[in-house]
Amino acid sequence: MNDSLSNIEKKINQRIQELKYKMKKANQRTETDRLWVRIEALQWTLAQILALRG
Repeated sequence: MNDSLSNIEKKINQRIQELKYKMKKANQRTETDRLWVRIEALQWTLAQILALRG
């Protein structure tokens, strides 16, 4: 189970980095706001996984 959690954690972290990169490239405030909400949701998910692991 730890391996599957590690894989999920890696995928979530990669997705967060991709979204942060898109945010830097975005020109419209509405787009950055939308991306930020997705980043926060992924960060919350990651925190829950880490809490369950702990």
